[in-house]
Amino acid sequence: MIRVFFVLLIFISTSSSMTLDELIKLAEERATSIKLSELDLKKVEYQIKEVKSNLFPKLVLNGSYSRIDRNLNTGFTLENQYRASLSVIQKVFDKTVFESLKYAEQSIKLQEAIKRDIQVKIKDTVKRLYYTVLLRKEILKRKEETLKFWKENLTFTEEKFKLGLTNKFNLLRAKAQYSLALSEYKKALSDYKKSLIDIKKFLFLEEVPEVEGTLEEIPVEKIPFSEVEKNNTELGIYREKIKLAEKQINVVKATNYPIVELQAEYRTFNAIKFPELKETWRKGYTVSLNLNFTIYDGNQKKSKVMQSKIEKIKENLSYKDKLKEIESRYEKILEEIESLKERIKALRYNLSSAKEALNLSSERYRYGLTGIIEVLDSQRNYEEAEIQYILAIYDYNMRVLDLFLLVEN
Repeated sequence: MIRVFFVLLIFISTSSSMTLDELIKLAEERATSIKLSELDLKKVEYQIKEVKSNLFPKLVLNGSYSRIDRNLNTGFTLENQYRASLSVIQKVFDKTVFESLKYAEQSIKLQEAIKRDIQVKIKDTVKRLYYTVLLRKEILKRKEETLKFWKENLTFTEEKFKLGLTNKFNLLRAKAQYSLALSEYKKALSDYKKSLIDIKKFLFLEEVPEVEGTLEEIPVEKIPFSEVEKNNTELGIYREKIKLAEKQINVVKATNYPIVELQAEYRTFNAIKFPELKETWRKGYTVSLNLNFTIYDGNQKKSKVMQSKIEKIKENLSYKDKLKEIESRYEKILEEIESLKERIKALRYNLSSAKEALNLSSERYRYGLTGIIEVLDSQRNYEEAEIQYILAIYDYNMRVLDLFLLVEN
C-alpha cells in the first residue's frame, strides 16, 4: 500500500510540472511591477478624462441666505436676504486644453512603452530562472551518477579488503572519495532546490513547482542592429519621452493665446422696492463673453518655453547615450556568443574524448592491464568535462537571452 502511495505521489508531482511558456504566462499574470504599470496607465486615462472635461460646459448653482440683526437694519434693508443663481460657463477658445489633451494622450503611449519594457524584462527574468533550474538539474544528475560510481567503488574496495586483495590505504581513499562525492551531491541538490524556491518566490506560488525541459542551446539567428534599434523597449521609452517633451513645449506655448469664455447666468433675489419700501423678488438673466489675454508678463511665458525646449534637448541626449550603450552591449554580446559557440564545440570534443578514455581505462582494468587509479582518474576527468560542457551551454544561453532582451518588443 505504501509503495502504491509513493508511486501515485511521484505521478502527481510529475504531471503538475510546468513548461517555460506556462511559467511566463503565470509571471505576466502575477508580477507586481506589471500590475503597478497597469495602474499608472489607468491613472493617465483618468487624467485625460479630467482634461477633456474642460471642453464641456460647466453648470454652477449658487445660493445664499443672510440674517441681519435689527440693530443693523436702517429700514432700507431686509432682515432676511435670499440669493440664488444658476450659471452655464462654456469655453469658446482655450488652446491649452487641446494641447494638454495631446500631452495626456502621449503620456498614455509612454506608459504603454514602460509596460512593454516591464513585460519583456519579466519574461527575461523567468527565462533566466528557468535555465538556471535546468542547469542545476543537469549538474545534480551528474553528481548523482558520480555518487553511484564512487559508492560501487567503495563496496568493491571493501570486498577486496575483506579478502585481503587490497590494503587499508586504498579502502580509506575509497571512503574519502565517496564522502566527497556525497557532499558534492548534497550541495548540488541544495542548489537545485534553491533555484526552484527562486521561481516560487518570483511567481508568488504556494508550493515549489516542478519544471519541465532539458538544458539545450537556444537557437538564434543573426539579428541586425537596425532591428535592435527599432524594437528595443528601453529605446522605445526614450523615444516616447522625447515626444512627450515636444507636447510639453506646445502646452507652454499655448498659454500665449487668449482664452474666450461664454457665460449665461439666471439670478433671483429679494430686495426692497422703492418708494413703497416693501419686499419684492427680482429675477432675470445675464449673458457675457469674457476674454482673458496677458499682453506682457515680463517674459515669464517665454522663459517657460525655453525651459521646456531644454528638457527636450536633454531627452534627445539621453536617447543618444542609451543608443550608444545598447550598440556597445549588442556588439559585445555577439562576440561572446561566437566565442561560446567555439568553446561548446571544443568541450563537446573534449567530452567525447573523456568518455572514450573512461571506457578504455575500464576495459583495461577489467582485463588486468591497469590499476584502479587510472579508472578513477578517468571518471573524475569525465565528470569535470561534463560539468564544463553543461556550464558552457548555460553561459551561451545567458548571452542569447541578453541578445533577445535587446530586440524583444
